[in-house]
Amino acid sequence: MFNFNLNFSPARPTAELAGYKAKIYAAQSAIMQQTAPDIEAEIKQSTKGNLSKSVNAYTVRNGNQITIKAGDSEGRAPYGVYLEYGTVNMSARPWLMPAFAKYAARLEKSFAGLKGVL
Repeated sequence: MFNFNLNFSPARPTAELAGYKAKIYAAQSAIMQQTAPDIEAEIKQSTKGNLSKSVNAYTVRNGNQITIKAGDSEGRAPYGVYLEYGTVNMSARPWLMPAFAKYAARLEKSFAGLKGVL
């Protein structure tokens, strides 16, 4: 599993900051939820067979933290880690990190664009 985390914690919470924080959190959460299916589709496109069928991506909220988790969460294709990083007998054939790398720039751009929205 690979996680993309975002954590927002203001230094001094006030009523005004709390409202602003809620707007930022909602906007960031929406962006992350829109991006997770795209990451999953990208991964499925770059994999085959059982690994492709086993891969999923989803968002998880925990307090101020929003995370996109992706990979073989049910452990139906345990060889995925060997494909991603390689072994002493096989070179790496990355399938997970390239998808996150592709969408990390999109996420950063989307978050930067929130300045004009909020």
